[in-house]
Amino acid sequence: MTCSTLLINRLPVYNGDLEKEVPAAVLDFKKTVAEADGIIIITPEYNFSYPLPFVVSELSVPGALKNAIDWASRPSFGGPNAWKDKVIGIGGVGPQSYEGAHGGLLAAIALRQSTYFLEWKIIDSPKLHVVRASERFNEAGELKPEV
Repeated sequence: MTCSTLLINRLPVYNGDLEKEVPAAVLDFKKTVAEADGIIIITPEYNFSYPLPFVVSELSVPGALKNAIDWASRPSFGGPNAWKDKVIGIGGVGPQSYEGAHGGLLAAIALRQSTYFLEWKIIDSPKLHVVRASERFNEAGELKPEV
């Protein structure tokens, strides 16, 4: 098995006007998603991942992740929805260190809601939610062996 990290920080903010001349970073990203046998998404959680200030009844995923999902789902370029029938594992990380911290659980739940439209095949277990993320990863971003 081969695993690689797929960075989403080079993707422009989704804009339908860009579909006329799709940026190379988007085409590469969509192709990589389409060719993968499966994908593990580890999402951070910020402020319980509420999408707007003062809204406490809805959860969402971080904007950059939502942006990447949107780009790869577009059927108007580079082939059909790259996410369709893709095997996906979802985990979360959070900086929280207080009693009862949930390590990105709320963001992961919100991400799972996207699966209905995208037709993902979700791996239900094991579940991975890491609290105190800054203490559990080394400088290279790798999970420390003792975790």
